[in-house]
Amino acid sequence: MPHRQSEACAQEESNEVLQFLLGKTNSIKSDDTSSVASTSSSLSPSLAESDEAFRYGAIEDHFTKDRKGWMLQDMPELDPVSEDENVSSLIMESDDIPTRKANQAPPMKSSRHTKAGADQSQSQPEDEDASPRETSKQLKKTKKSSVPTAYKSPRKTNTSGIPKSSRVATPTELFVVAAVLFGLVWYCLAIMYRFFYPIHLALPDHEGLYTPWDLSNVSLQITSPRDGSEALGSISLEWEISFFPAEAIRTYGPEPFQYRLFHNDRRLLSEMDFWLLEDIGDKPVDYLNKTLRHRLAQSKLEEPGTHEFRVEVTFPVPGSIDEIRTLKDTITVIKRPPISSVPTLEVTSPLDGATFPPNGNVLVEYNVKNVHHLLLKLDRKYTIEKHHINDGNIFLRKLGAGEHTIELQAFDTDNVLALTRTLHFHVASSS
Repeated sequence: MPHRQSEACAQEESNEVLQFLLGKTNSIKSDDTSSVASTSSSLSPSLAESDEAFRYGAIEDHFTKDRKGWMLQDMPELDPVSEDENVSSLIMESDDIPTRKANQAPPMKSSRHTKAGADQSQSQPEDEDASPRETSKQLKKTKKSSVPTAYKSPRKTNTSGIPKSSRVATPTELFVVAAVLFGLVWYCLAIMYRFFYPIHLALPDHEGLYTPWDLSNVSLQITSPRDGSEALGSISLEWEISFFPAEAIRTYGPEPFQYRLFHNDRRLLSEMDFWLLEDIGDKPVDYLNKTLRHRLAQSKLEEPGTHEFRVEVTFPVPGSIDEIRTLKDTITVIKRPPISSVPTLEVTSPLDGATFPPNGNVLVEYNVKNVHHLLLKLDRKYTIEKHHINDGNIFLRKLGAGEHTIELQAFDTDNVLALTRTLHFHVASSS
């Protein structure tokens, strides 16, 4: 009897444990309070763990919803397909899970979900303090299983009624392809031809694009001094440029001129000048005339003789690029020394080859100018120097009979021999 009672108690305890494991009861009836407390404490999570699991499940559920919405937005062209009852029930249950109480188990329609729920019931009791982590895991698993089955990619159907492998191009398509190929072939041939035979276009000559101005009437003339004139002192050289077209300055702007002056092929002057619109003014003139002057120092004409002066005027031709025109004019000036500075000597008596009587007295008469003193040589043996030359004579006494020679020399102020005169005469004998 006691043995049967113990077996009944053991059977009852095993049934209680089985019901607890299956989730039908919340506690196990036992006389040992310590075991019950330890069992409940070991099977039920702590309050801190429950709060942490709940927060984790809520965050995971939020990201799961965002991912579901992203998947639905990323596939706008998918057509919804029919769902069976199990899938519809799963979607409805997944939406209702967050609103249920923690002590209620989600209903499972399929055998797979039922088995999973039974295993879960055996592993953890359903009390009021159930962990939200298991609830979020179930929600995540349910949403993952429901999303792929809710939409299916649309199938591409052949609406033309012709098999894809046996489709023939239309004449329009063939014409377009042929035209493109024809154009590409000709384009490649043209490139190859122009590579070996490039195009050479003859550009017009830049000189032909301009029309030089007619300057045939422009002239240059030295107006002072006259050609062949005698220069008595310092002179002023003048030259004139005439008949330069005023319209050329109005059209092309200021005209540059270069003046060069040469004296006996030595350059004395080189300067630039510009003819401006101000030189024309408001007067309706057709040509411009301009006179220029240059004074020569007296030192340039000290040497007596012929002096040559040449003037050159160079300027660009209006309307041309590099055409230059040069005008020239040349004159000759004679420089004579002053009359007062030229020494002169003239012997008036005796005449060359004269004969004198036997007494031997001879009077030599002369005319001199600009002479400092005279030197007389008789028969190249005797010398007479005379500084008082203004009387104009030299008297020679008691010359012997025979031929005699007189050489008269005139010296200037610098004691330089300027002139020489030679005479021959004869003195007769006394027999």
